[in-house]
Amino acid sequence: MENIKVVWVDYLRVIAIGMVVFLHSASPLLYKFNQLPLDYWLIANVYDSMVRVCVPLFFMVSGFLLLQKQEPLGFYFSKRFKKLLVPIIFWSLFFILWKNIVENGELPKFEQFYSLLLKPSYYHLWFLYALIGIYLFVPILRIVTNSTDNKLLVYYCLIWFLAVSVIPFI
Repeated sequence: MENIKVVWVDYLRVIAIGMVVFLHSASPLLYKFNQLPLDYWLIANVYDSMVRVCVPLFFMVSGFLLLQKQEPLGFYFSKRFKKLLVPIIFWSLFFILWKNIVENGELPKFEQFYSLLLKPSYYHLWFLYALIGIYLFVPILRIVTNSTDNKLLVYYCLIWFLAVSVIPFI
């Protein structure tokens, strides 16, 4: 499966990319709640809500593709984290410098760089930190998904759904 082209994955990526573009064009209107006519704001809210699934779609496609592969652990981590750490470092530094120098006219404080270990420098970089967790967990999930039957996987998904969706909702 590793070298086989999965066409539906490419279609799903195209759809998710379109949703991201749509999300970024609709979401600025949500910040203008009392500045726009209510019906305009509600329409933007519906559009925004309909395409919010775009980032989870990317995560699911990545998970599907990563769980299919068989590669040594060292190679897996070096390949993934090289692609992840450079964008995190570059964009984090960019936004720290932008927020401080351009927007506030002052130099950044050391704490802002130190806090990058725990949280992104700008809110929309959250997905890069989520990818770190996903990349750390995928080798374990590969073993589970490749060595168990479907009943155990369904059981795992039900427990996971209860733990992260139902219980917090209640």
